[in-house]
Amino acid sequence: RSLKLQFLYFIGKNHSNLRLRKTNMLDCTSAREPCGMVLGWLLSISIWVHLIFMAVCEPDLDNDRAACDYYRTESYWGTMRNWYFYFALVGSYIAYLIVSYVMPARSYLSNELDVSADEYQKQLFNAPPTCWFHIECYHYTTSGTGKDRKRRKVVTKTKREVFQYASYSSYCAVGSEYSTAMRLRLSKNLKFADKQTKATYKDQLKQFVATHTSDAYQHVTTGMDIPGYHKHVLAFSDPANKPSGYSAAFYYLSVVFTLSMPYVMYLYWSTKPVDIAVTKEVSLNPVQVQDVAGTPTSAGKIVGPDYEQTEYV
Repeated sequence: RSLKLQFLYFIGKNHSNLRLRKTNMLDCTSAREPCGMVLGWLLSISIWVHLIFMAVCEPDLDNDRAACDYYRTESYWGTMRNWYFYFALVGSYIAYLIVSYVMPARSYLSNELDVSADEYQKQLFNAPPTCWFHIECYHYTTSGTGKDRKRRKVVTKTKREVFQYASYSSYCAVGSEYSTAMRLRLSKNLKFADKQTKATYKDQLKQFVATHTSDAYQHVTTGMDIPGYHKHVLAFSDPANKPSGYSAAFYYLSVVFTLSMPYVMYLYWSTKPVDIAVTKEVSLNPVQVQDVAGTPTSAGKIVGPDYEQTEYV
């Protein structure tokens, strides 16, 4: 369901060396959530165990507890703290901070809606998409010799262009029913209404690449933006009376004290995951249709009465 991005790579300035590669972006909702939870718990437990070692062994380094051998070491000057212990503690905490930052839970709490889930879905449904091309031209420079030789990427040009369409239609597929508190997991996809629109899109992309190609290497990407779209969103059926405890500030505070995993468990236990797939179909045909009230919409915008498929009429 993730938006498919096309990556075009050019070797040199010869267009005959064009290579096109399509890739599906990793769906974070299916990969980062379980992996992040497992890794986060392991790192949290590692930090807690190290802190327990410090609390037990630090007051008396010469105690006869065998477990404290991990915390202390013998040297010429007598019993000392084992610095490998502190390296492991600091390393675990840094890795824990990185995992906590990339987890979807942070995105959910950072993208909390001030409108209802139903109203947000309407906004996504009616929002016009922006289809774009982007090119980055660059080359590499090397400096130094032998082991000190370094390679550096130098970007010499970037350019962005928008694909001009005449109208669009929207599709919103919801995976399950809404509830009081929800974790909305969104995906987006771009479609073409007919072969003419698809051919025009490809022709404009080729012309864009041909016009702005320079330097030794080029990296070209295409994509679609939808106003208000976020991959992870925290939503409520009634934002004015939402349950307490959902806050990005609480999450960051729990991260500092290595308690983010229990907080994330609370977040996942108390909210329902809802998948929403947003598809925008663009066309070069500037048609008009009737909206909910029976008034013709303006050219370039197609509005439907619900979240099902909106047909051309």
